[in-house]
Amino acid sequence: MKLSDYQKQFTHQVLNGEPQLSLENATKPGGKLESSRRAIEVHRDGYFARMTESLGEIFEGVWWVLGDDAFFQTCRAYIEEHPSHSSNLSDYGRD
Repeated sequence: MKLSDYQKQFTHQVLNGEPQLSLENATKPGGKLESSRRAIEVHRDGYFARMTESLGEIFEGVWWVLGDDAFFQTCRAYIEEHPSHSSNLSDYGRD
C-alpha cells in the first residue's frame, strides 16, 4: 500500500471509526495491544481527547457553564462535524 493511501485510510478510520480491512492488514499493533484494530482505536481515542482539550483551552467559560458532561458531548459533536485541518492544535476551534 502506498503511504498516501495508508494515510488517507488511517485518517478516515480515526475520524469515522469505520474499520477497513486493508488498513488493519497494513498496521501492526505495538506493545501490549492485541490487534491492529485496537491500535487504530487508541489513535481514535487520542484524537478526540486532544481536540477536546484544545477546545477546552479556548472555551473555558463555556465549559464552566455547561459542566463536564454537556461540554464533552458538545465537543464530540463539533469534532465529528469539523475535523482538524491544521497540524497546530492551537488553530483548532478558532472558526
